[in-house]
Amino acid sequence: MDPGLAAALAASVAALGVAAVTLVVSLAELRSQRATLDTLRTTLATIRQSLPGGDQRWFWTAEWQAGESEADAQIAANETTFFGSDEEFLAALEARIGQPATSERS
Repeated sequence: MDPGLAAALAASVAALGVAAVTLVVSLAELRSQRATLDTLRTTLATIRQSLPGGDQRWFWTAEWQAGESEADAQIAANETTFFGSDEEFLAALEARIGQPATSERS
């Protein structure tokens, strides 16, 4: 065989080998990315299932959560008052606002 032809053939085979290796690596990367996407889809589905229903979404709004954080801080700072009964609460409310508190309970 002509040495030039043999060298050209060897170079072509080497190039094909590099291309084959590149293709295998690319396929492995695609499979890895596919697995990552599948994991993300599963995670998102789990998160969606754990979200509260329509009548409870208000609780998770930024505004409401800010109020929850404020309340937690007040509780932690012992800035709360405990009332032993509804009557105690209403008496304290009446004293604070200077007029009788109304109750719509039956």
